[in-house]
Amino acid sequence: MSFFEPQVIRTWRVGGHALSCLMLTLFGTGSGLWLLYGQLRMSGALIFANAFTGVQFLFIVGLKIWRR
Repeated sequence: MSFFEPQVIRTWRVGGHALSCLMLTLFGTGSGLWLLYGQLRMSGALIFANAFTGVQFLFIVGLKIWRR
């Protein structure tokens, strides 16, 4: 379980209106940069962890847009 999974569950239940766009932008940027770093270092663990977090991030952004 990742540390972002509870946020995904909460967003699914109540929607994403409480999440700020700035927080999501900063979190997505950070996760993307860590993914890039993992690719540059060829570290499977970094790539997997940040790709999984990125999928959760995209899911939350999708829910935020879909449930306006």
